[in-house]
Amino acid sequence: MNIRRRFNNNGITLIELIVAMAIFGMVIMVVYPMISFTYKTSAVQLRESNQRNQVRVISNYLKNDIEYSKSIEKVGSKLHIVNSSNDDIEYYMESSGSDTYLVRKKGSITKFHDIPDTDFEVLNEHLVGARIYTDVANNKFTDFKIYRFEATIDIPEDEESIYEYIIANKVFVLGNEVEVSGSSTINGNDATVIVKTHLDLHGGNVQYINTKNIYIAGNIDLGGSAGLGKLDGTSNIFITGNTAMSGSANLYGKVVIDGNLTTTTPNLNGNIYVDGNVTFGDGNYDSMSGHIYYTGTLTKPSYIASVNATHVATVEPIVFPTISIPPLQPASWYAAKGYTSNDDPRDNMKFYGGDLDFKDKGNNNFSNVLIASSGDIKLSGNVNVTGILFAPNGVVDINGSSTFRGIIISKETTVSGSSHVTFDAVGINELPF
Repeated sequence: MNIRRRFNNNGITLIELIVAMAIFGMVIMVVYPMISFTYKTSAVQLRESNQRNQVRVISNYLKNDIEYSKSIEKVGSKLHIVNSSNDDIEYYMESSGSDTYLVRKKGSITKFHDIPDTDFEVLNEHLVGARIYTDVANNKFTDFKIYRFEATIDIPEDEESIYEYIIANKVFVLGNEVEVSGSSTINGNDATVIVKTHLDLHGGNVQYINTKNIYIAGNIDLGGSAGLGKLDGTSNIFITGNTAMSGSANLYGKVVIDGNLTTTTPNLNGNIYVDGNVTFGDGNYDSMSGHIYYTGTLTKPSYIASVNATHVATVEPIVFPTISIPPLQPASWYAAKGYTSNDDPRDNMKFYGGDLDFKDKGNNNFSNVLIASSGDIKLSGNVNVTGILFAPNGVVDINGSSTFRGIIISKETTVSGSSHVTFDAVGINELPF
């Protein structure tokens, strides 16, 4: 008998089966936690991804609801908004069983089930803070701020409406460049000043431009004790350029800067919105009463622990008036309207010609003048003039102790000495162009 052949078969023994099962069990013990961990990790990653998406959606909703809204208020824990279309919108937390989630209600209801808590804060009339929690137990959240824009001036659609625009919006200074020095001032409670290039103000303790709306398309340099804006803080100042402040210079009112702000003075009064970087030089800023909101970086000396400044994602975009300085009309146009080239200063004069100089020649008061000059217009010494001064290619120079009340539209306006300019429609129902 062949014994080797008798026991040579293809089966497995019980011992081999037990060993195989033991090995398989060991593999399962190693692999199962890995599979379970991968599954749990994928579930967590999916939830976090959904939460990030919901935070982005909420951020976009808040931005669209708040940015041109008519009112914002926090009532209890709810955020209530009336948008530009007069729609009532509410954000609040709601619970259903063990589920707590954020609700946005605008007629219909939108639920954000992956957001377990929120905290809204109305920081001021133009800024809302939002904290969106994704994990309350582990204190995980996203903070952002939304700015509420507001329109100050409606821009005309065509040049033909310039007269209505100027009168309706009280645009009483329009020029490519404005210079004010000495103890001179530009005033007007409801007036608008539009400067098409840089503004450089240095001097004594003077609020040089004291009007409701100030638009500056260029850099601005404030030094000495020069001031910009009404002392009651009601001015709106818009600057599309860099702003530098030094000495005891001051800003009053709401200020929006599309550029960088550098200051060595604490005299910033009101809310300042900077779409750029903010740099504090050496100085003491403890007395600063205003608050800066900026989108770029903040630089300050190491010895200053903190300043009144908050980083935000966006600030109000500046809508600079597109109105441009109109050209002179043809000579025939002026002749047909009763303008003459007689340059002898007088009341109710209607002048069209070259340079014109108002001087004190025994009579220093000239009322309701309409001046259209192809050159320069000057008020010298101690004269008092009311009316409209139009010099699209030249300079309106007001010096000495002269005063002017009315409208100035020129390539450049200079106010020096102890002169004062006050803007007013002065009862004139036509413009010299």
